[in-house]
Amino acid sequence: MSKTTTSLLDAVRRLFPHCVTEAKGKDGQIQPAVDLDLLRQELSDDLVDGQAERYQLNWPGKRQALLSANQPVRKSFFPQPKESLHFETTKNLFIEGDNLDALKLLQEIYLGRIKAIYIDPPYNTGKDFIYKDKFTIGKTTYEEETGARDEEGKLIANPDSSGRYHSNWLSMIYPRLKLARNLLSQNGVIFISIDDNEQHNLRKLCDEIFGAVNFVAMFVWKKKGGASNTETIIGDITEYVICYAREIDELQINRRIIESATYPHRDEKGKFRLQPLTKTDAGDYNRPTMKFGIAEKKTSETIYPPNGQRWTVGKPKMLKMLRDNLLHFQKTED
Repeated sequence: MSKTTTSLLDAVRRLFPHCVTEAKGKDGQIQPAVDLDLLRQELSDDLVDGQAERYQLNWPGKRQALLSANQPVRKSFFPQPKESLHFETTKNLFIEGDNLDALKLLQEIYLGRIKAIYIDPPYNTGKDFIYKDKFTIGKTTYEEETGARDEEGKLIANPDSSGRYHSNWLSMIYPRLKLARNLLSQNGVIFISIDDNEQHNLRKLCDEIFGAVNFVAMFVWKKKGGASNTETIIGDITEYVICYAREIDELQINRRIIESATYPHRDEKGKFRLQPLTKTDAGDYNRPTMKFGIAEKKTSETIYPPNGQRWTVGKPKMLKMLRDNLLHFQKTED
């Protein structure tokens, strides 16, 4: 692959990361390639059909969802001074309305300027509602299939018995994530809450939209103390927050400042705290190999763990800590 081709691929990847895929070259080797059908769709206001099959997350309605993201919106923001607090001086903005329309309107002002986005989309539990953006089937047909909609026809039920259960959710979230990426600055990040229902699909979708190389982390958080007695298989006590960067090489993480009370001591290496290297030796923890002696540097006295205890680290690591001057010997009653 020539330098010119590589440079063009990199340019397409930066603008449209989901349009760069894998394909077999003339030499028979798998290499990066541009999905021309998807690229044409990005640059078109009309639906573009394509026949090529490639490694990607696909579902019925995906191209229509992409078209939905690119279609212009014929709406505007209207300020509400009477419902606002400190309207002339506030630095905060609260938008009420359909979030797909709002994301499109925000492109005009905040394109590439947002440092952090957090979204909490419907988890697709089979019992909640999702947004219907009319990109797969007609409204009347959809209402007949689902049997539910809100007063404005925007929110619809998505039962897990539906044959389009995952496709409906993916078609809903896809255009919103694409528009959100456009708003991120080069050093920006997005955080997305999700649970086990769509976590696997969301990861693949974000790999496509943001680029797999821009995955930062998937944070796991404990949502409740323990499983209930009504759990039938495995107690579900965790959810996730998935994080992607706009450009991973531009991302800077601020480290937490350590309080002096947490690390009260200081030497030439910096702040530190003392931590015991012994633990109770009982039951499954009965490990004779963890009861070796260590020679104290100044007196050459051999120190063993107190009776009924053992070291918490093995001998090789303990000797390395001794060489690195990380051990503190302190005489106690035992």
